[in-house]
Amino acid sequence: MLKDKLKFFLKKNYPALVRKYRDYSISKSFNHNYWEKKKDSFIGIVNDLKNKPFDETLPKNFNEIKIKHDRATLEINNTCNLDCIMCKTSLSTRKKGKMDSETLNVALERLKEAGVTHVTLHTIGDPLANPRLKEVFIELRKYNIKCSISTNGLLLYKHVDTLKEFLDICPSIRFSIDGVNKETYEKIRAKGKWEDLITNLDLCNNELRTKGLSTDINMTVSKDNFNEIGEFIVFFKKYISYPFMDFSFNFVNSLSPDNTYFNEANTIPEHTHINKMCHLVSGKVPYILIDGKLSVCCRDYSGELIIGDINKSSLNAVRSSKKLKSLQKAHTNGNLENYPLCKTCFIIDDRINIVFSGVLQYLLFMHPDEKAEYFQSKADELIEFLRNKELSTEKFTKLLN
Repeated sequence: MLKDKLKFFLKKNYPALVRKYRDYSISKSFNHNYWEKKKDSFIGIVNDLKNKPFDETLPKNFNEIKIKHDRATLEINNTCNLDCIMCKTSLSTRKKGKMDSETLNVALERLKEAGVTHVTLHTIGDPLANPRLKEVFIELRKYNIKCSISTNGLLLYKHVDTLKEFLDICPSIRFSIDGVNKETYEKIRAKGKWEDLITNLDLCNNELRTKGLSTDINMTVSKDNFNEIGEFIVFFKKYISYPFMDFSFNFVNSLSPDNTYFNEANTIPEHTHINKMCHLVSGKVPYILIDGKLSVCCRDYSGELIIGDINKSSLNAVRSSKKLKSLQKAHTNGNLENYPLCKTCFIIDDRINIVFSGVLQYLLFMHPDEKAEYFQSKADELIEFLRNKELSTEKFTKLLN
């Protein structure tokens, strides 16, 4: 009887308990002392940027890259309701579809035996475009594997009840949003409708966040939306709980095999580099595709970087495959002729992303109630600073203060 009463109490009060625990944890972790240390670390990264060229930051071999065996990506579908201009998922030549039940179970068995405890459910598809999402959650619960979702959010309304039911499996959602006005949003999120986005975000606020779901919002920063960063922060912070933690800002990279948009929209070409010694080539995060084949990369629109098949081999066996070793050797030698995707893959120096996004988060903690103009002026100062070769720590410290 007492056990049943306790279960009833926990179920009834779950949202409030989750919020209180999260509030307590964040207040203890993300305090002024934490952000003062972060400020010092940003200054250290700026010094590193000034004194150490990008190539010197790369590992000499893939054994230097630590593999976290508890993480993986599970492509439950490679379909998307949009065709965003920085992704261009329409360019994918792999057969479109959903992972079937048999492959899903094999994949989860392989992941469980390899020690994986958390999966992301997307590569070039949006997991909310999968009508069988509930079935996926049921299987994840059986294997005690948690998941996270990154989505454009426009199909959220189809899965509200499922998301409520499986908060233990999927406790958070990341919304990818790249504009704060209709024109910008609909240009970048091709086929998307601004009004539908707001409707779904409001639905999430009213039906899911009240039940304990946590949310964060990512902005892919480009020339198309850089001048909206301040307005973006002020407008969208009502859809997250902790802006200093739940916002992230990352510069556009060459995700799509076609670099046309990346070349046009790249905000910081001074820190753009060919993605050699890519951390994904270590096998760090396995990408299990809808048919059970395993790729090393989310950019694998055509299946060029497949290194094995979990229907035939364990995850650890695939990580030791000749295909992976050959790919790693090509990266180590700098000879990517046989790997067109790798040869045309460009990234922004990760130190730049850490400083840019981190400083905006720092300012959000220190000045949470500032207006859009304040955050925009700081973003403008920051990008101007990062594009300057001087990288004066004195100027940077002044910017932070």
